[in-house]
This record gives sequence, C-alpha cells and structure tokens, in this order.
Amino acid sequence: MYKYLFSFFILTLFTSVAFAQTRVTASVGIGYHYSPAGSSWTKGSYFDLQGIQHTGFVLIDYTMGEKSKGSIDFKVERHDKKISIPVDSVDRIILDTDTMVVSHSEMLSFPFLTEVIHKNSLKLYNMQEAKSYTALGAKDTWYYGPDKEHLTLLDKKNFITVMPQIMADNEGVVKNILNKQYRYSDMVDLISYYQTGREPWRDRDNEQ
Repeated sequence: MYKYLFSFFILTLFTSVAFAQTRVTASVGIGYHYSPAGSSWTKGSYFDLQGIQHTGFVLIDYTMGEKSKGSIDFKVERHDKKISIPVDSVDRIILDTDTMVVSHSEMLSFPFLTEVIHKNSLKLYNMQEAKSYTALGAKDTWYYGPDKEHLTLLDKKNFITVMPQIMADNEGVVKNILNKQYRYSDMVDLISYYQTGREPWRDRDNEQ
C-alpha cells in the first residue's frame, strides 16, 4: 500500500514539473528569450539614443533592483574588458534573434520590454521580471501606448476597450474580443490567434 502511494506521489510530482515547463515555454515564447536563473554573455548588439548600432557581446542584469534602471555590460570581443552602458543611454537591445526595447518611462521600475504588436496606433508591450517568476513560469505584465515612452498598464478593466484598438487590423480577432470569447486571462492565446490566424483552444480541443 505504501509503495503504491509513494509511486503515485512521484508520478504526480513529475506531471507537475512537466506542466510548469509547458507554461514557461508558452509564456516566454511570445516575447524575448528570458533567463531568470542568471545572466550570461550573449552575442548581440545595442542601439544608442542616436540610433547607432554597437555589435559584440551583451550581458544584462535581469535582477536589478526595483528602484534602479541599472546598466548593461558590453564588449566587442569575448576577451575584451567589459564596459558598463547606462540603460538611460540605450534605445533597444538585440540578443541573437530577440529584440528588447528600453523604455525610459518613469512609471516603470524595470526598463526592458518586448514590443509584441506594433501595427496600429496603439502598441502592445510585454514585461517579464525575475521577481515575477513562480513555480508555473513567468507572470506577464502588459502595457500599451503609442510608443514605448508613453505607457499605460493593461488590465482586466481596460482590456475590452484597448485590445480592439491594438488589434484593429484583424476584424475577426476584434469581433471575438468584443463578444468576450477572449478575456484578459487569455492574453497568450489571443496573441497567438492574432499572429497566426489559428485559435489555440480549438487546436487543444481537437487533440483531446
């Protein structure tokens, strides 16, 4: 009896871990490559406020304090001595194939954002901070605005008013927002639907 209970516990534990990994992948997949376990040197580049691109290796401290905008470390070659670049002088960063914009908005305690949707007058941004990570992955925070410097928090209250403007170029998606088929809690699925034209929940139903 005890052996059975122990085996059931182990099976449940592995199932929970697998589910957590799935949630992390689903969340992070829509944005930049995020490394909560610790930063590492990554081949990439940053653009300064004059639009000049500096290519080499970039190291970002994702655990910078809430009140600190911090800096990024940069070097042209791996063996070079690193130099610190204040975030206030950086416009955006490219790491491999992922791009992050740097917002200098005073409302943010953490400056790195992913510009998720940018086709219409209102744009959608995603933030993932190290302190927001839980056992089930990253807790996404969403912002919108005409650009990365003028942002407003997206929440349940303004979702149905704001999202049709962000996704205004896709009438089918807008219709499904207005009829409440998609809610704030469905943001990842909604973005996938907008980007691919396929509704993820329908695919999941077909797999069952």
